[in-house]
Amino acid sequence: MSLLFLIQRPVAVLTVLVGLLALGAVVSTTLPVSLLPDLSIPQISVQISRTGAGAADLERTVTSALRNQLLQVNRLKDISSSSQDEQATITLDFEFGTNINLAFIEVNEKIDQIISQLPKDLERPTVLKAGVTDIPVFYLAVVPKLGSPLELSNFSKTVLKRRMEQLPQIAFVDRSGYATPQITLQPNAAMMQRLGLTIQDVERLLKENNINFGSVLVQDGQYQYNVRLSNQLGALEDLAALPISHEGQAIPLSKLVSFSLDIQPRRGLFQYNGKEAIVFAIRKQADAQLFDMKKAFAELLDGLEKDYPNLQFHVFNDQSELLEISINNLSTSLGWGGLFAILVMFLAYRGWRAPVLIGLTVPIALVIALLGFYLLDLSINIISLSGLILGVGLMIDNSIIVIGNIYQYRVTGLDWTEACVKGANEVIRPLISSALTTCCVFLPLVFLSGISGALFYDQAMSITIALAASLLVAYLLLPTLLRLMKGKLSDTNLRTTQRLNFFTKSVDVVLRWRWLYLLVFLLLLLGSYFPLQQLTRQTFPTLTRNAYTIKIDWNEPISVEENQMRTTALINKLGTMIKLHASFVGEQQFLLSTTRQAVNQVQIVISISENTVFTPHIIESYLEENHSQAKYEIKPLETIFDQVFGAPKPPLVVHLQSVQGQEAPDVMALTPFLSFLEQQGLSVPLPATQIQYEVRMLREKALLYELPADHIFNALQVVIKNYNIGILKTSSEQIPMIVTGELQSFSKALQTALVTNTQGETIPLSHFIELEKQKLINQFLAEKEELP
Repeated sequence: MSLLFLIQRPVAVLTVLVGLLALGAVVSTTLPVSLLPDLSIPQISVQISRTGAGAADLERTVTSALRNQLLQVNRLKDISSSSQDEQATITLDFEFGTNINLAFIEVNEKIDQIISQLPKDLERPTVLKAGVTDIPVFYLAVVPKLGSPLELSNFSKTVLKRRMEQLPQIAFVDRSGYATPQITLQPNAAMMQRLGLTIQDVERLLKENNINFGSVLVQDGQYQYNVRLSNQLGALEDLAALPISHEGQAIPLSKLVSFSLDIQPRRGLFQYNGKEAIVFAIRKQADAQLFDMKKAFAELLDGLEKDYPNLQFHVFNDQSELLEISINNLSTSLGWGGLFAILVMFLAYRGWRAPVLIGLTVPIALVIALLGFYLLDLSINIISLSGLILGVGLMIDNSIIVIGNIYQYRVTGLDWTEACVKGANEVIRPLISSALTTCCVFLPLVFLSGISGALFYDQAMSITIALAASLLVAYLLLPTLLRLMKGKLSDTNLRTTQRLNFFTKSVDVVLRWRWLYLLVFLLLLLGSYFPLQQLTRQTFPTLTRNAYTIKIDWNEPISVEENQMRTTALINKLGTMIKLHASFVGEQQFLLSTTRQAVNQVQIVISISENTVFTPHIIESYLEENHSQAKYEIKPLETIFDQVFGAPKPPLVVHLQSVQGQEAPDVMALTPFLSFLEQQGLSVPLPATQIQYEVRMLREKALLYELPADHIFNALQVVIKNYNIGILKTSSEQIPMIVTGELQSFSKALQTALVTNTQGETIPLSHFIELEKQKLINQFLAEKEELP
């Protein structure tokens, strides 16, 4: 079908064009809007948790065995692990293109095969697969004005989390910083000793009266009924009213043990602007529109603030700002580009109709390009928008060339129909060739390996779609509209293009002195080689960020409370330099977090006040002066690109391992090697260490006193306030019951603690144990086929 046939039927052409515009406008409201294309990162993490296990013990008994087992997973590219106190993470990297869902199933199967060989008290490891949509879009901090931490924690779980997950655009809401309850049992030691009762008697009583027998089926004539047999405790009052038998008398348990509902010892918490709070990580549905989600979430927050005036809601670390910047850049490029192009057209053609026609082609081509996005299943994201931004200028070029060539034929005396046909047909092949060469420049992005290739596929396709849409509009729409407006275009204005102007004269000068200009060009080409070698090479350009992340390992065995105090002191040092700060102190409770943080570590996110010059040297000086052992890292706040591609790795990594066994080298054994590196000008500090107590049981002495090992173990658990004797099941949760002694230091508690032998005699616990203080590395790292 020739162009002549089409432009002679303008109603059909315009009808098809309006249909394409309508379809493009409709699908633009349904296209997913996200930060990055929806793709699976070929990575799976296995999170291990074992209460009370040290880093070395966890590495030796659990992490190394699991790591060797997971080496058998198919298409595994690399594997690494990190073991700390009570927790470890194994990260598996796969070849890009691996079906991550099948790999996820296989990893779980490998864990199930070896779980019986691991310690009995080990919780089943959690397996998480990574994806771009799993990265939180933003965080929400909920700061209470009134109420206890337990009340806020329960409210955040039963109300706030459910309200947010009811939004159709939200996939999952993760939370951290909440408190969990426990029932604390404080034995009356004097009373129990006088009656000859032990804590084991209390534990036996609770187990006997906290049983759920399930249900049985009972037949009554022609009917059958389910009968549920239960002797289960459900409240503190049930515990206090339990009778314990002693010499034929029933003594209420409340006379021997006091009960209280407390908060479990905190291993981590979250603070926003110095106030303890609960933080939610908001994750978006893969096919949802980001701005629709933000609008719906903002409306939800407005309602929550009105309904619950005792709570404050603050959104921070909003990753969608990058997408807003990209859309603003597109709008700015489109606006200024179109304005300047129209101004040039006004100067060249000295009329307003031709520039207006050229200006219409850009928005029309963009709307048609969105229809192409829908057909190719692309989303509106930072990568695809960058392709559209690059294609805006090329869209205008195609229209200028077509309309300019049509004017040239019109000046020669041809009528408008023939001028439109010849002018458009003459340049369409060069324009297609130009578009193909432009696409070929970006075509290699499609063949990039790994995540980079998958991400930049959207950019290559968006440029191709934009150029195809602009060619369609320039070749079909412009000639049709010019022919319709033929009676309103002045031939006098067209003849002005025949006049010689500055550009024509400049071409004559260049051709007259062509060898001189060629020499200048060659000199410029050679001169560009040396500056090219000095250019900085990096994965992504440096973004201007007015926020920083501070990660600190205090490198001391401190509690969460001490960690919180040190963090507060550091924040106070910065003073008015920061306008807001969020502190992740100690361990965090996010379910989908692929990284773990120890009790003595903290991550602080600070936002710098406007018109304030911030230098990390302030923090470095404070830490070196007050906490010289601390290991810290200060860097700009991570964007979604940093989280997907990871932080840049150091240029040199040295792995040291023992040649005599599987154990990691002793800390002091590293000193000579580190001294050698320091002589070479490389200052490398010793790995972070921690103090650990090793308690050894004196079995022979315990045997002489007829003291079972479990009695010693239970007494030790009471000293360290970790003796769990049961679970109280309420209607909404399960609350552990913990036996604890008087509040005192660990060393003093060991000296004063008593233990009862099989004869009912009470003996000091310190007679049957030995205590040794050790200095150990607090983190063990290992990689594929390497020892920790």
